[in-house]
Amino acid sequence: MDGKPRGCATTSKYEAAGTHSITAAYSGDAALAGSTSTAIAQVVSKYSTTTTVISNMNPSTYLQAVTFTATVSPTGPYTLTGRVSFKSGSTTLGTVTLSGGTASYTTSTLTAGTKSITAVYNGDANDAASTSAVLSQIVNKVATTTSLVSAPNPSTFQQTVTFTATVSATGATPTGTVTFRRGLSMQ
Repeated sequence: MDGKPRGCATTSKYEAAGTHSITAAYSGDAALAGSTSTAIAQVVSKYSTTTTVISNMNPSTYLQAVTFTATVSPTGPYTLTGRVSFKSGSTTLGTVTLSGGTASYTTSTLTAGTKSITAVYNGDANDAASTSAVLSQIVNKVATTTSLVSAPNPSTFQQTVTFTATVSATGATPTGTVTFRRGLSMQ
């Protein structure tokens, strides 16, 4: 031999993402002893994903059931597995198993106001986690009706009159304060 390094190259496809320790081992020949290289770390990245989220009803009303559906799109050849967490701000509403690239979650517990909804795909062995853009879910207050009766009616001067207000709402129990007014001034 002329003392020049010799070698060969080989390529591999990795079946799992992660860090793999790789060494090269020379078995030697009649004149040369075998040797093994020091290990190198071969980093195999997960495939990226894209997650989107939609609402079946936006705006909605307090106590109304709203279904959020997340769609996770892969860039790799594998079937996506894993779970999707649905969040309102930093609060997790629920976590659902991904099936066929989608996951849906239904809730009727969103309070009135504008909610920042995201879907977070947690990733799997081959596919990276991803978070959807924020969906602004508008949750309106439940409509109420207020009825008023007085007794006695008609009344006489300096007679005590009782006013009774009844506040009702479909599917909800009203709480809070009722203010009685005479004309434009409060009484």
